[in-house]
Amino acid sequence: MVYAPSAPLVHNADLLAAFQRNFKKTITQSQLSAIETGLGDAVSSLGHVAQLAGLSLREAPALVLHGVVAADISIAPLGASTPVWLAHGDLEHLAVLEFIGDTK
Repeated sequence: MVYAPSAPLVHNADLLAAFQRNFKKTITQSQLSAIETGLGDAVSSLGHVAQLAGLSLREAPALVLHGVVAADISIAPLGASTPVWLAHGDLEHLAVLEFIGDTK
């Protein structure tokens, strides 16, 4: 399968790869606790979760990259309204990235 450069999955793969190379902040235990307390078992928006953690929206994709929250990265570019849920360190939501590695 070939993905268009404008496809959400390609956009998100590029965004997350850039975060992997450039994001130097550490997500603290207090930020994790604030997210877990504020989110619980609910689905919320990436913007809301970033706010709970005291991160800017520009920094929010790091929460997806590091498995703090999970998102379906294949349906839309990551943004403030992206639905997310607690991932508890699980990176399964990123497994779809294996499929685009050879198509770029």
